Order: sequence, then structure tokens, then C-alpha cells
Amino acid sequence: PVYKWIWGSLIWGMVLCLPAVPAASPPALGLGALCRHADAQAEAILMAHRDLAVSRQEQRQARADLIPDVGTYGQYYNKKGETHSQPDTLTWGIRLTQSYSLAGREFTALALGKQGVDRSALAREITRSDHFLQVTQAYFNTLKSLRRIDIARADQERLSAHQAFVREQLKAGDVTKTALYRARAELAKSRTDELTARNQAREGMANLEKLTGMETPFALGLDGLSAWDDFSATAGEVFDRALSQRPAIGLRQAEISIYQTRVELARSQYWPDFSLEAGYKENGVESDFGGVSVSYDQEDAYVQAGINVLLWDGGRRRAGWIMARENLEKARENFARVKKEIRFDAKAACLALETARGAMENLKEELMSARANFQDVNLQFKYGMADSIEIMDANTLLVQAQQRMVDARYTYYLAVARILHTRGDLVGRLLAME
Repeated sequence: PVYKWIWGSLIWGMVLCLPAVPAASPPALGLGALCRHADAQAEAILMAHRDLAVSRQEQRQARADLIPDVGTYGQYYNKKGETHSQPDTLTWGIRLTQSYSLAGREFTALALGKQGVDRSALAREITRSDHFLQVTQAYFNTLKSLRRIDIARADQERLSAHQAFVREQLKAGDVTKTALYRARAELAKSRTDELTARNQAREGMANLEKLTGMETPFALGLDGLSAWDDFSATAGEVFDRALSQRPAIGLRQAEISIYQTRVELARSQYWPDFSLEAGYKENGVESDFGGVSVSYDQEDAYVQAGINVLLWDGGRRRAGWIMARENLEKARENFARVKKEIRFDAKAACLALETARGAMENLKEELMSARANFQDVNLQFKYGMADSIEIMDANTLLVQAQQRMVDARYTYYLAVARILHTRGDLVGRLLAME
């Protein structure tokens, strides 16, 4: 019917006249927000939490070895064609058993379990710090790629304007086709640079998604980075703070303590074992033979103790003791090696920070001069006082100065992050960022 068609047309007209709802832009997450999300969702950190939980259960097992085992048992015996010599019996009881080493091996194992928990906690902190450093590196590398996209776009705007001006001059006969070809080549190169930077930015965002566990789209923000602009540190200060708060130092010290305990545990294998058992037993007997029924119960409570001395084991205990001592020496050597590595990392990070800061100061002047040079050459070209090659060279100098400035700035931020990682407070600083 006609009225249905009219109503349908009116409804569609109203729908088409509704204002378009703009798509919601993804939230901009700064480095601190990304690290907080990684701390809750990253697989590597979650696995470190699992390892710590396993170590705590191992400690509980070691504590349980100090508590006696309590068990019960029962047995019923019924023989067909019973006799007085083989009556029906019902036996049940309860017993408490425990064995100890005279050297206190069980208490040493308990201390070893506590040390294992401490080691797992330090290993978790190392995992968090290393993972946060990876997030930081991916974050700054992605920002660098995004900034290169902006540089390439600005470069294309300048080159497009120059190319249009060259076309007009070519029509007037003021320049040759060589100038137009050079402008086209530079514009194509700039588009290639933008495409390369865009792909690098996409790869960086994908890496950040993997490192942080993010499943929803997000953009990168710059919240909290201004606090790093005036950062300063010396290699000696970084090394001294690392000795007191770097998780890697604490881990190596914990390993030394663990292997010292293992040496004591291996030495305790030479001591005898003492066993103790206490229990209660009840035995019920019932027989019916030749019309004579006999039944009675027997109750018994007992305590027994014993000592087990191993006289010869083929050298197994000695091999275990020597192996524990060798592992202790290796742990001490690892501790010395880590201290040397941290000392080197502190020097390298501080040198990188100093170099990046100095480079940025020089690049400010270089960028200012390159921008002024391009403006002057561009003006000279418009009045026929410079050729196309000169303006292309001036534009290339400007682009290179902008790119070097971006590289120096994010190299500076990465140097700050490495210093914080080296001295052991990267996790706290990143989690506290806005």
C-alpha cells in the first residue's frame, strides 16, 4: 500500500538525517600506564609469580617434614571352615611415626626452603625490571618512528609546494626539466621514508601489545616524561645504589647463602638417622568350632625408637658434598662477575646519557640553522638566485637535523631508563609515573 511506502520513506529519511557519531579515539597511554598493565598481564611476570608460589609450597613441604605422620590401619580376616588355630580376626590401630637426623638435617632443609622463597622473590623482581626495560625500549622506539612519520609528512608538504612552483617555472621557461625530476625524486624518497617509519611504528605497537598484554587499541601518550628531562647521575653513585638495591645483586647473594646451606645439608648425610614410632593397636578374635564360641579383644599401646647408621654408600655422600662446595664457589664467582657487569653498565649508561644530552644541545643549534638556511634558500630560489639542487640540499639538511634531534632525544630517555634499571629502581619509578 502507498501509506506503508510513505512511512518507510519518512523513517529512512529521519535515519539519514541523524548526525554521524564520530568514532571514539583509542586512549593515549603513557609509559607508566603501559608498565602497570604489563605488571598485571604480561606472561613473563605472571610466570615469575607462579615460580614464587611454587617456592612457597616447597617451603611448606619442608616445614611438614618436621611434623610426625599420623596414620591408621585395619584388617579383617575370615576363613571358611574356621578352627581354633585360625579364628576370625579384626585388627585396627593408629600410629605416629617420625624420623630425624641427629645433625638436624630437617631443620637445615627448612632454612633452605625459606632461602628458596627469597631467591624466587628476587628472581621475580629481576623479571619485572628486565621486562619493564623491554617495554620502555619498545615505547621509545615506537615514539621515534611516529615522530619520523611527522617529519616525513612535513617534508612532503615542503617538497609538494616546491614541485608545484617548479612546474610553474618550467612552463615559463625559467628552469629545465632536471629541476622537476629532482623534485619528484625527493618527494618519492620522502614518501618511502614515511612508509618505512609507518611500518616500524606498526611493528612497535604490535611489540608493545605483546609485552604489555594489551588486547584493545591504544595510542601512545607522553605523560610523565618531563620528569626525566633534568635527570643526572654519576657512575659511582649508580654502582653504589645498585649494590644495595639491585635485585641481581640480592639474587647472587641469596644463591651464595643457598649453596652454603646445601653444603651443610650434604655434610649432615654422614650423621645417623633417628626414628620414632608410637601407636595403639586393638585385635579382636572370634571363633566358633564344635558348638564352642570363643571371643576376646587384645589392646596394645607401644613406643619404639631406632637409629640407622649408614656405613658404606660407595662414595655417594662425598660426591654430593664436593658438588655442593663447587656450586658454592661458582655462586661466589657469579657474584663477582655480576658486580663487574653492573659497574660497566653504570659507566656505559652514564656516558650514553652525557653524550645524548650534549648532542641535543648541539642539535638545537644545528636544527635552528638548518631551518633558517632552508627558508633563505627557498626565498632565493623563488627570485632566481638559487637553483633546485641548492634548495634540495637545504631541505635534506633540515630533514637530517630533525631526525638526528629525534634520535638524540629518545636515546637520552633510553639512557635514563638504563641507569634506573642498573641501580635497581626502574620498577618503582615507572609504576609511579602518571
